[in-house]
Amino acid sequence: MNRYAREIGLRDSYFDSPHGLANHRNVSTASDVAKVSAECLNDPRFLEIVSTKTFRVGITEENKNKSEYVWENTHKMVD
Repeated sequence: MNRYAREIGLRDSYFDSPHGLANHRNVSTASDVAKVSAECLNDPRFLEIVSTKTFRVGITEENKNKSEYVWENTHKMVD
């Protein structure tokens, strides 16, 4: 990730862990976060996911019970 970060112009970021969870050794700047965000928006799948308002999935459990899970994007910029 650190090599790729340099390739896309991130100069003030360092990633210590591959999973993205909080880690005191991960560092970045607002400028680098903006750059990586812009890079992510070039991926059509990412753009589709972040612009989805509601996502529903049906689950059939082993005991044949059916459930539906609904995720709602509550970000105010997604309309």
